[in-house]
Amino acid sequence: MSEVITLDINSPPVQHLCKKDKRIAKVIDMIGPITYTTHEDEPYAFLIHEIIEQMLSAKAGNKIFWTIYRIMWWYYFSRNCFFLDG
Repeated sequence: MSEVITLDINSPPVQHLCKKDKRIAKVIDMIGPITYTTHEDEPYAFLIHEIIEQMLSAKAGNKIFWTIYRIMWWYYFSRNCFFLDG
């Protein structure tokens, strides 16, 4: 089940960033709290998807992600399934 996470100025990771960098502290103060939903079903796939989309446009990133996902799924499926000889 996915969990909703909220990061605000009182969150320890945010406080750490604000202490380390005053410029990012100003940006965090201007933006305010952020909320996101975790993806526990496939966290690695989610992370790779987000990294690709940050590096490229969302449309290109989505196409690349699904291509890689299909390749990895087939690789996993072919190595972890037992086929019965008839």
